[in-house]
Amino acid sequence: MLSKTDARYRSPSGQELLFRVHDFVQSNFEMNRKLLTLVKDKLTKIYADLNVTQNKNMLELFAGNGNFTVFLAEMFERVTAIENDRSSVDSLEKNLQENNVDNVVVLKMDVNHFFDQGPKRRERWNKFGRPIVDKLPEKKAEGTMPFSCVLLDPPRLGVGPLTAKIAALDAHVIVYISCNFETFAKDAAAITKDGKWELRSADLLDMFPQTRYAEVVGIFTRK
Repeated sequence: MLSKTDARYRSPSGQELLFRVHDFVQSNFEMNRKLLTLVKDKLTKIYADLNVTQNKNMLELFAGNGNFTVFLAEMFERVTAIENDRSSVDSLEKNLQENNVDNVVVLKMDVNHFFDQGPKRRERWNKFGRPIVDKLPEKKAEGTMPFSCVLLDPPRLGVGPLTAKIAALDAHVIVYISCNFETFAKDAAAITKDGKWELRSADLLDMFPQTRYAEVVGIFTRK
């Protein structure tokens, strides 16, 4: 049952997602469905082009209420979703449970702490009794983690110094969703700085009609 502070919207595949008054959500639900479809189509094509058939694990930073998590989970063997806001984590867990998504590890923690702490110290948080894998993927080598995809949808301030740590991950693709052209441009320059990554595509979605703002979807692949 929904409370006065709860509401729902649908993904392109018909999944219903709960959000609460304090959760961050894409408020333009029609454009959000186009955004989700765009990201999924891009990832499908890249994985086909690169012939990625193994280690299809996604690291999602700033997962929110599970907007991308729930919709994209079927593409991956495992998703590790990082979110620090308690209300959003509550909604995320509920959305995973109600949509029968059982291949997601939810970690309630600050994104900075995720990169700073070792795997054994990372906090699992699940109040719904949903089946959850018993451990995170093991590091393949010092300084690398086995994620084939990193997806992030950060606040307007971007990720700043974290770009170096994100770029250092041993992934095939980085999907960066942003509502701020300036911080996206700075972070994109930092990701591609060492020449290991290239900006494969950048798409704009008019998420905020009659304003100067738009949503940017940047796709980075290894050179």
